[in-house]
Amino acid sequence: MAQVGLFFGTDTGNTRKVAKLMKKQFADDAIELFNVTKESALEEFLKFDKIIFGMPTLGDGELENSVRDFLSALENQGADLSGKTIALYGLGDQAGYGHEFLDGMAIVHKKFSKMGATLVGRWPTEGYDFSASKAVDGDEFICLAIDNDNQSDMTDERVKTWLSQVSGDLGL
Repeated sequence: MAQVGLFFGTDTGNTRKVAKLMKKQFADDAIELFNVTKESALEEFLKFDKIIFGMPTLGDGELENSVRDFLSALENQGADLSGKTIALYGLGDQAGYGHEFLDGMAIVHKKFSKMGATLVGRWPTEGYDFSASKAVDGDEFICLAIDNDNQSDMTDERVKTWLSQVSGDLGL
């Protein structure tokens, strides 16, 4: 089994592309990818103590459907995430939805936190142009913030820098 499970929900495929980019940064057996739409994703999620979790924020700050269903299944199962370390990354469009940039990540962060997980992977808000986000705490996002719609040229460097920050927390 890989050291880290990287779970993602995706609407357009961009979150999956970022997940694959993350996996490439480490040895082949270090990170295993899971799309949360797969039937076995919930069972696999519960096996890992070190997790990266990513998703896009849709529309008016909403969760992507597969992520919403995945979180509901975790809650319905009464999942206890104590002892698990989870690093979050989120995709959003700060130009088109700058009034709710990455708001869905705040929902995920809150749910995982309530289930007992230790959450890591904060990221500075500097270099972004948005008007509001529930995913901001002080001058940091609660997750890695990716905007492939407007800043795709920054994605590779942001991912590499963030992974170097969280690799110790994830045992990589």
